[in-house]
Amino acid sequence: MSQSSGVHVNNTCYCARMAIMKTSWTDLNLGRRFAICPKYKQIGGCKYYVWIDPPMCDRSRNIIPGLLRKINKYEDELKKCEDELKKCEDDLKKCEEQLIKKGSREKWLWIALTVAMFLVYMFV
Repeated sequence: MSQSSGVHVNNTCYCARMAIMKTSWTDLNLGRRFAICPKYKQIGGCKYYVWIDPPMCDRSRNIIPGLLRKINKYEDELKKCEDELKKCEDDLKKCEEQLIKKGSREKWLWIALTVAMFLVYMFV
């Protein structure tokens, strides 16, 4: 898997196009940049492929993928927490709206009760 940075490298590929710099995201070459033909593996493209960065040491190749997996795991957990927080905020907003409606109803009930008590005292 690779991701294009959109940066053109000063190299030209075998089919005379400006090479594009990409970054490898495979475990073996994680974060290592390379230049590639913009039409690599496409009709009309060539097989130009050149590494820009030197290979990583074995220790880095063993440690970095695990660290990235942990980061991705924590980002996924954070996303779930943010989704739950959004749901709670929505629920809280609904409860606040219900309280406002209840408060309005309660106010009218107090007015009706006051008027009823006034009428009872007037006619008793």
